[in-house]
Amino acid sequence: MYEWFSEEVAILVKCREENPPPLGVTAFYGSSSIRLWESLPEDFPDMTLINLGFGGSTLGSCVFYFDALVPPCQPGAMVCYVGENDIGDGRSPDQIMTDFNLLHGKVAALPGDIPFVYLSIKPSPNRWSFIDRIKEVNGRIAGEIAKRPQSHFIDVYTPMLNDNGRPRRELWAEDGIHMTRDGYRVWWQIISVHRRDIGF
Repeated sequence: MYEWFSEEVAILVKCREENPPPLGVTAFYGSSSIRLWESLPEDFPDMTLINLGFGGSTLGSCVFYFDALVPPCQPGAMVCYVGENDIGDGRSPDQIMTDFNLLHGKVAALPGDIPFVYLSIKPSPNRWSFIDRIKEVNGRIAGEIAKRPQSHFIDVYTPMLNDNGRPRRELWAEDGIHMTRDGYRVWWQIISVHRRDIGF
C-alpha cells in the first residue's frame, strides 16, 4: 500500500546507518514540508537534529514507516508535520483521526516520554477548497494532543494568513502547496517561541 515511499525511506535509513545521530537528537518527521526544509540546521544551530521527512507522506505512511525511521534514532524530541496530503487525497476527518491516533500512540510508546510537537495543517492556497476540513482536523488533533502532557500542538495555520483571512501568498511556492523561504521563516519563528516552554 505504501510501497511507492520505500525508495525514499530506504535512503533515509541508509543515511542514518552511515551517519548515526547522537543520542537525544530532535527528529523532524513527516511530509515534504519537512523534507524540503533545507535550512533546518542553519535555522536551529543550537539543536542537534535529523530530518526524516519523505515526500508525499500521509499519516498512514508515517505510521507504516515509523518503526524503521524513528526509534533507531533514539530521539529526545520529535517535531511532526503530516496530514495535509490526507486532506488533499480526500480522506475524511474520521479517517484522518484514526491514523493520527495510531501515530500519536507510537510516539507515546517511545522510551523516555519525549516531547512531541505537532505542527498544525497549514492553509495552502492550492487546497483552499478543503479549508473547512483543515480547520476541523486541526481542532480535533489539538484536542487529542491535549490529553498527553508531553505532546504540544503548535498553530502554524493562523500566522500564515493575511488580514483578510487568506493565505499570505509570499509564503508559498508557485504550486500553492510547498513553501518559500519566507514560509519556513514563519515556522522557525513560531517554533522558536515555543521551544523554551516545551523543553527541546
